[in-house]
Amino acid sequence: MTANGSSGSILERLIGRERLKRLKDFATRAPVSGKYTREMARKLKPKSDFPVVVIGSGIGGLSAAAHLARSGFEVTVIEQGDKPGGYATSFRRGDFDFEVSLHGAPFKDNPQQRILEELGVLDHVTFERLPEFHRIITPAHDVTFPHANTEKYKDILIEKFPEEAKGIRSFVDEIVGVSNDVDRLSRNEGHFIRLLFPLQYRKLWAVRRKTLEDLLDEHVSNRELRSLLSAIWPYYGLPPSRLSAFYFSVATGNYLSNGGHYPRGRSQDISNAFVKIIEESGGKICLETRVDEILVKNGAAVGVVDERGREYDARAVVSNASAPTTMLELLPEGALTNGFAEKLRTYRPSLSSFVVWLGLDEDITDRIPQAETFITTSHDPEMDYAHCLNADAEKAFMAVTVYDNIFDGYSPPGKST
Repeated sequence: MTANGSSGSILERLIGRERLKRLKDFATRAPVSGKYTREMARKLKPKSDFPVVVIGSGIGGLSAAAHLARSGFEVTVIEQGDKPGGYATSFRRGDFDFEVSLHGAPFKDNPQQRILEELGVLDHVTFERLPEFHRIITPAHDVTFPHANTEKYKDILIEKFPEEAKGIRSFVDEIVGVSNDVDRLSRNEGHFIRLLFPLQYRKLWAVRRKTLEDLLDEHVSNRELRSLLSAIWPYYGLPPSRLSAFYFSVATGNYLSNGGHYPRGRSQDISNAFVKIIEESGGKICLETRVDEILVKNGAAVGVVDERGREYDARAVVSNASAPTTMLELLPEGALTNGFAEKLRTYRPSLSSFVVWLGLDEDITDRIPQAETFITTSHDPEMDYAHCLNADAEKAFMAVTVYDNIFDGYSPPGKST
């Protein structure tokens, strides 16, 4: 939330010290807890004094807008595309409704489920559990890992690599432990005692500065095993040597413990449910409208301007656009602290995905019974990453999703997506 700049004294004179404190506190804590959002929103009156603009209608923007709208704020979501949802959208070609991006995600017994439940999204969308974690095909192995069964996952790997049994168990326990710590932190609504954090959340603290490669080094050594344990690194965009162990563990541990899920329909159903909640709560969604500038006055965001020159007043601006786009393109020159713009300019874009959407005129579920299959031509993720950077299609990592294995009726009868 970009609600204020560096000049606190100016803002204090504009809206009062106590109100500024509450607004800052709300902006910092709102994403952590819906209960906290509602409590802080109750204290900020009148709500008409605090209009909010949300730039971009990806899931992050929509969930923020839904929380704010349900708390009584006047929220306007501005989206440059022709439908809400960002990557959580679908499109139709002929007989087929194609999923833009989602293969699956953990939506059970975790912060995601609680957010969707609290906002009412689950009143409009149901989720199907994926039939398995994934299948991985390497030059030496073809393995299908089970759904939501960490012990079976360990057993399959131990059968193939008995000499690494101890390390397999400890590695899996470690990443599941990190995921559990994050879930516990969420259930505690973000509350922690700073000095005791390393004791309260030991697993989370232990991986804070490690890469996935560091974590693998601590537990296992076999090259083929390491490639299987890190097989879904492309989901996160970086190979083990550069991938945050925390980032990998939170999602992967969640998958291993609770399994993956997919909305019965398409991810567009999730986005549409958010929109319904926002609009029913008095918010607005502006599609096919691009924000060209965030307006700043006395160090604070005060609104945005779209490509047609229309201004939208705001006391807070939430951007679901990327950090470089938000900070370097939308904010006026000089709005950032010294050195921050230069730091952002050193960032490199992450990997792109080359996606082929196939609508097949036959049912292939008997030949490919898994929902998600990963295929690699090596046991070296670093080499796979290099192949991706070089756009070497014959050697690059590949994922194949057969959505009809998730639930019946995904495609028209006798066809596959």
